[in-house]
Amino acid sequence: MRVFRRGLQGSLPSPCVPPGASPPPGAPGGGGADRAAPPSRRTRPPLRRRDSRDAGARRDRAPPAKEDSFTIVMQTYNRTDVLLKLLNHYQAEQSANRMRNRLQAFSEIDTDAVLMLDDDTLVSAPDLSFAFSVWKLFPEQIVGDPEEAGGDRYSMVLVGAAFFHRRYLELFQQQPAQVHALVDETQNCDDIAMNFVVAMQLGAGPRAAGVFVKPVDLRNLERDAHSGYLGMWHRPEHLLQRSYCLNRLAHIYGSMPLRYSNLMLSQFGFPSYANHKARS
Repeated sequence: MRVFRRGLQGSLPSPCVPPGASPPPGAPGGGGADRAAPPSRRTRPPLRRRDSRDAGARRDRAPPAKEDSFTIVMQTYNRTDVLLKLLNHYQAEQSANRMRNRLQAFSEIDTDAVLMLDDDTLVSAPDLSFAFSVWKLFPEQIVGDPEEAGGDRYSMVLVGAAFFHRRYLELFQQQPAQVHALVDETQNCDDIAMNFVVAMQLGAGPRAAGVFVKPVDLRNLERDAHSGYLGMWHRPEHLLQRSYCLNRLAHIYGSMPLRYSNLMLSQFGFPSYANHKARS
């Protein structure tokens, strides 16, 4: 998995790992994503990719020994199409392809802010900058597009296009084994489980797990893909699985920690939402 860094002043993602940074005095949430532009293409260091043998491992199997693993170092320059083809080829050798792989606490992540994106989601640079500025005001919550929100309120912000604090990746790894087993069993609901983790961390206060930031230009690129694989939401059992997960997670945690919110933020307001309110 590649860990990208994008500065607000930069125009291209850098495949190198971001340097460590402490939050500046008085800046809520900190995060170093807006400190510096990415390095020049001509001085860009080689891309490093580690063969993932799933360090989390199955409960009935110890993690693979170092002598049974290897590291791939690949140099790349301005040939993204070839790079993606190669990465797709080599990652096919992984021993486990789990839905919760993306929620690992990767050691390369040393900024407080983590932007998580689905592989078919394209968010404009102004939308990313605005969402990041909102996250710095709400660093303890997930900031992004709920996607599945209905009506004037929502209870979750999914992580397919969202910012959250990196400590939640560590907290996710510390959740009961039943939570991880549920995600593995359904190959679904890791985003719901993350909302439970955040809600449990926030406690009994009025805050919801997420803050809704409405993107102006968010595009789904699924139709542009030629792999033949469709998103999970196409599966007929998808919504049933998510309802099952909600009920199962509430049972595991012994309560329903998710709370509704009607806080919605956008760079240019909500004309359709305002019209809806005016008619009601």
